[in-house]
Amino acid sequence: MGVTKPTPEFFDRVAAAHGVPREHLVLIDDIPEVVAAARTLGLAAHRYQGVGGFTAFLDTLPPAAPVTKDTVL
Repeated sequence: MGVTKPTPEFFDRVAAAHGVPREHLVLIDDIPEVVAAARTLGLAAHRYQGVGGFTAFLDTLPPAAPVTKDTVL
């Protein structure tokens, strides 16, 4: 890919590869600086510290669009 987290270019390339705006990405990471950078760029982001916090974070996300054969990459 040529770029790494937490640069904006990294998230832009991931979003472009999936055909979505950067703001539709969700990041789960255990590095606080990466999570903070993602949030600054408009991503939903969570610092992973265990399954309890992770599942609570997932519950805060809006429902995803239905998956069809046309939306699976």
